[in-house]
Amino acid sequence: MVQKLGAGQHHPRITQWINHDHRTDRIHLFAREKSGVPYYYLGELEYRDHDSEQQKPVHFRFRISDFHPSAEVRKLICRGADDLGLAPAEDLPVPAKWVSPPRVGHRPGTTSGEFRAVKGDHSQKDAQNRELGRAGEVYVFQLERKTLLDHGQDPEAVRHVAREDGDGLGYDIKSLNRCGEVTHIEVKTTTGPRTTPFFLTPTELRFSQEHPEHYLLYRVHEFDKARNAGSIFKLEGDLTEHLHLCTHQYKAWAKP
Repeated sequence: MVQKLGAGQHHPRITQWINHDHRTDRIHLFAREKSGVPYYYLGELEYRDHDSEQQKPVHFRFRISDFHPSAEVRKLICRGADDLGLAPAEDLPVPAKWVSPPRVGHRPGTTSGEFRAVKGDHSQKDAQNRELGRAGEVYVFQLERKTLLDHGQDPEAVRHVAREDGDGLGYDIKSLNRCGEVTHIEVKTTTGPRTTPFFLTPTELRFSQEHPEHYLLYRVHEFDKARNAGSIFKLEGDLTEHLHLCTHQYKAWAKP
């Protein structure tokens, strides 16, 4: 949950929040959808971090501890109440259509003309379209939040690490499974069919091998950005056990 306070970082209340210790100083969160309606109690807050460069307002991020929302609170959150800092209702994802991964059998190849024609290559377009990739990540991020909420878990546990910490970690989303264990989700998005090839980095592949029990790849396909909807299949664990891999690029430098 993100909270904004209008004072500067040297204001006594801001300093108190920055130094907050939830074990000795308890902050309780109440929220309502609009003025004139009752508040709902959401739980106690724990400080996570704040933007050290932002002034007036200062941006804080808190975690809601012991989050067990009632049915009414769930409806409030899904409507995207501003007090909670969530996406507005029109940005909430359309429920995904989950499908099985494609079965790769005999590869017939293509004719010479088709082989040389790359204009219709969805995988090449996807690799060059950062906006599409980020939209797919946000879609999965929203789906994971909703999944945790539906299971009575804390949606604040879901982090879009590719956006918050940057790319290069080997995954895009950090979430929880039904047992409360951390999962790492790599998202690959295409507007094409589920058989569309995609690109993996060495870091993504290595991370799946080093953390197979907690690694998932979500292949979002037939993605409609305007509707915020798509189909998904997922691969679990070491990706070398699920994918055909071929070298696509080389690192090169001139010989002496």
